[in-house]
Amino acid sequence: MKQNKSKQGVIEKRIVVPSIMIIAIVSILFAMYTNESIELLDQIFNTLVHLFAWGYLWYALFIVAAGLLLAYSKYGKVVLGNPAEKPRYTLFEYASILVAMGVGATLMRTDGAME
Repeated sequence: MKQNKSKQGVIEKRIVVPSIMIIAIVSILFAMYTNESIELLDQIFNTLVHLFAWGYLWYALFIVAAGLLLAYSKYGKVVLGNPAEKPRYTLFEYASILVAMGVGATLMRTDGAME
């Protein structure tokens, strides 16, 4: 069976156009009412953290356990790329990247404010 799909049918305008409109409206409102939007987002974030605090802990524990299980199973020896090729970064550089990402995420969440 031969399927003729035109490039026009790849993007469903019924989904994309309303999504873009909603994002644009919310963005404009947030830009116009900055203080109120920050308070609203903080309230939503704090509510979610309060409701799912134990979920975050269990999720983190699950991810660490899954990582350890994969690392020490037969899949821990899998090499991405050419096995004979030297890794692009050293272990120290990878650890530095992870620390920098953690610090960056913390600064983004706290606006760089120190208490």
